[in-house]
Formats: sequence, C-alpha cells, structure tokens
Amino acid sequence: MQNKNPEHGFTLIELMITLVIAITLAIVAVPAFQTTIQMQQTRSEASNLLNDFQYARSEAEKEGQPVTICASTDGATCAAAGTAWQTGWIIFSDQTGNQIFNSGTDVLLRVQKAWTTTDTMTTSPAKIAISYNRDGFTTGIPTTGQLFLIHTASTNSSASRCLWLDSVGHQQVQTAGQALATNQTVACS
Repeated sequence: MQNKNPEHGFTLIELMITLVIAITLAIVAVPAFQTTIQMQQTRSEASNLLNDFQYARSEAEKEGQPVTICASTDGATCAAAGTAWQTGWIIFSDQTGNQIFNSGTDVLLRVQKAWTTTDTMTTSPAKIAISYNRDGFTTGIPTTGQLFLIHTASTNSSASRCLWLDSVGHQQVQTAGQALATNQTVACS
C-alpha cells in the first residue's frame, strides 16, 4: 500500500547548493549595485545644483538685478572662502551685487541644505559664490569657465560628475572622462 501523506521538504544537500548559489550571486551583484547607487547619487546631486543655477539665472533675468548662489553652512549667510559646496548653498537677490547676503536689503530665494551623503563637491578655480546679472550672464568667473567637481566618498571615479559654467551662463554636466565643452581642454575627472 502506498503512503497517502508523503513528506515534503528539502534535503540538506539541496539547501546547501541553494545557499552556495545565493552567496555567489550576492558576491557578484553587491559591488555592481553599490556602483549603480553611487552613480545615481552623484547624478542627482549634480542635477540639483544645475537646477539651482538655472533658477538663479532665470530669477536674475526676471527681476532685472543680480542674483547670487553661494555656499552656505547655515542656510542664512554665505560661507567663508574654502568652504566646500556639499555643506549647502543659498540663492538670493543680490541688490548690492557684492555676493554677500545682507538680510536687510537682499531677499533669500532658495535654500539647499547640506548633503546627507559623504560625497564632496569642490570648485576649480576655488569659488564660493556665483552671480548672474540681469542679462543672465555669470559675473566674476574666469573666461575659461568655472568647474564644480562631485566625487563619491569612496572615490569611485566612474560615479564622478562635473558641472561646468561659462561666462555667458551656459551650464553643462558630464561624467568622468568626458570633455566638458567644445572650447575646453579640461575633462571631468
């Protein structure tokens, strides 16, 4: 007579083989997944900065007066020279055109808080503030342009992003290894 209730389940060997396959897949997939996360993170950070530069430029044109975006550690004043931009930044109507937020005369337009990641953003040459005049042109940056470099904390060069501004207000975001502009010899690194 045949057993009506056969036992169901896995043998120890089947379970061990499944675990070996799962561990092997995890070892291969985790580094690739981490790189993907880092690339998305720096892409998002560059996009946020680019959007804020475009906002500052459009506000300068709309208001007919200078608008400044500057690194800020407290969301209320421009930071001291040498401060990295990942600490946050502010955008304000710069009625005096001095690239310093004067709470009595200038109007705070937008605040970007410090990044919650350990990524870094540096400028080349070092720059703490960028201003747009009423025509939408940047003021006070080199004729070759201003470069913002975004790097992951673990220095994954494939995740690096660069944002480049020129004196007429054009912006461009590139990934590591790409040339930044047709008239630039600098590559994003």
